[in-house]
Amino acid sequence: MAEDDRGWVLDLDRQLTRLSRTLRSPALHAVIGRLAGVDIDEHLYLTLAHISSAEPVRVGDLAASLDLERSGASRRASQLVAAGLVERTVDPDDRRAAVLRLSPAGRRALDAVQSAWLTALAGITADWQEGHRDEAVLLLGRLGDRLRTFLDSAGGR
Repeated sequence: MAEDDRGWVLDLDRQLTRLSRTLRSPALHAVIGRLAGVDIDEHLYLTLAHISSAEPVRVGDLAASLDLERSGASRRASQLVAAGLVERTVDPDDRRAAVLRLSPAGRRALDAVQSAWLTALAGITADWQEGHRDEAVLLLGRLGDRLRTFLDSAGGR
């Protein structure tokens, strides 16, 4: 890295770290959950969102998408099943295996949390100029794509 790039790269790293910590903050998830009327912790919300995006999904595939051990994904799935947010059924392609799907209550909970988050995000950025909003979306998307390419080329998941 060139010496003249070091300053802005360090600034970018600080801002990304700050943003990441805030987005993963249990306090933020609690506020959004409260606004949505949904009482599940951030790990279970994340698991619910992953199930939704891949359903029907086997626990092993869920574990891979969450970057967890199978036992951790199974434990989260069991908690969501016990809460009535996820249904565990027999895999129609392999009767020996089970798959996970959101229950109607799980779909309502996920929709409520997503709606509350989008409303909060819109409020947080309400005073941004339209061009700044578009630029933020473009640059964050580009950064996400480049990070994914970097991770894939380095042998990550």
